[in-house]
Amino acid sequence: MHSVALLFSVVLVSVPCLGAETNALPLPTDAREVATMADTNAPAAAMRASDTNALAEIIAVASNAAVVAESVEEAETFEVPDREKLEQVTDAKDSTRDFEWDIRWEKGLRYELVYRQPLWARLYLDAADKETKLSGTIGMKLDLDASFYKENGAITGSDEEFAVRRFRLYTAGYFRYVFPAFYRVEVEVADSEVYIREVYLWLDDMPWVSTLKVGHFKAPSTLDQMISSRDRSFMESASPVEAFSQGIKFGIQASDHTGDQRATWAFGWFADGETSDINDATDSLTRLLGRLTWLALDDPEQQRLLHMGVSGGWVYTGDRVVQYRSRPESYLAPRLVDTGGIPAKDAWNGGLELAAVAGPFHMQAETLYARVQRAEPDLLFGGAYGSFGWFITGESRPYRRQTGVFGQVIPLRPFNLRAREWGGWEIVIRYSDLNLTDQEIDGGRMRIAMGGLNWYLNDTTGMAFEGGYADVEGGATPGSLVLAQTRLKIHF
Repeated sequence: MHSVALLFSVVLVSVPCLGAETNALPLPTDAREVATMADTNAPAAAMRASDTNALAEIIAVASNAAVVAESVEEAETFEVPDREKLEQVTDAKDSTRDFEWDIRWEKGLRYELVYRQPLWARLYLDAADKETKLSGTIGMKLDLDASFYKENGAITGSDEEFAVRRFRLYTAGYFRYVFPAFYRVEVEVADSEVYIREVYLWLDDMPWVSTLKVGHFKAPSTLDQMISSRDRSFMESASPVEAFSQGIKFGIQASDHTGDQRATWAFGWFADGETSDINDATDSLTRLLGRLTWLALDDPEQQRLLHMGVSGGWVYTGDRVVQYRSRPESYLAPRLVDTGGIPAKDAWNGGLELAAVAGPFHMQAETLYARVQRAEPDLLFGGAYGSFGWFITGESRPYRRQTGVFGQVIPLRPFNLRAREWGGWEIVIRYSDLNLTDQEIDGGRMRIAMGGLNWYLNDTTGMAFEGGYADVEGGATPGSLVLAQTRLKIHF
């Protein structure tokens, strides 16, 4: 109870603007959204110059300065900048300065650096070579958890705790020199150690594949894994997702979406990276992974959609081992089902996705499996989950069509004591079933029923309250577990 009280204390400290709404843009999660963010915050320096004569630009600065200034001021008020207008005025506005920089606070620390070639050099350069630009955001993710457990049977080690679930600092943004690129670097502090969690470059508008991503990042896998931890309806992913998803890997990935953004695909080659909290524990040499999604129903005006998807891949282990395990959907609890290390040459995994939104209601379900190939008969493990949610304050779960995942929930009426606005509230329930037992491998079977209440104070702060029951058959720790947990989330 002291832990819960401490959490509420931190809430009051972490929301200093209780009487004002936060109107900053949500943090982007894919390359095109990073580009949109950069354009929105610095429109006058973000577009490629049109292929015009540089000498005419110099004359325009001298003779049409008043007209240019008026056009730039108008362009900078647009929510989404007018590209044609900016192309006409960007070089004319900035041609008198070779270097500019800007740093400001706007739901994170925004920065922008622009270097422009001298005017005489622009006579001989293509439009894309006339300036070098770096812009982005520095932000933070902080999750504080408190939990309570009641154990039965052989389950032990689930003591009441208060802990920092995650503390991450990141920078993400846009870089242009000859061609555009998008980047992200995220570091995490865990167990008194600092390590790089994600670092990658995302090249846009590539021939044949549209986008190419290189580095250490989330490999294409299950729907619940691909959703940001900020945007999930539950504190933790369902147990089958923790057991079978691919997590963060080193690799290279090609991806694209259709013109109407109703279908997406991603495919890549990966090798093991840093340990992730949501992924199988297999020690692999290489992985070929992919994911396809399709919006069978898409009606933004009525806030209705039907998402379908499939993911899968091949994992080559050589002489190493395959392993799957999971916690009872609570990070501070021990893993209750575990296959242990299984000598195998490779494994195949796959999953089916189904999700829907109808106004304030939403559902999400997946079925996952893994087939382990070895000298003895193959092993088959699997699991599934289904969840349902209702925004009692009228919000609707947003969907990112360019990547086929759900996005950030922003309350319709952010928390404001003076205006008597109480933020957004959501009720969620979920049931999951994970079976890690086959033939002589007795990893155990775990069924979990979970319910929760989410409170979205504003677009940076929220709280979650959950309770659940886990039943474990077989394995090393048969028994049951009753749990209650809460989380304070501060993401910007």
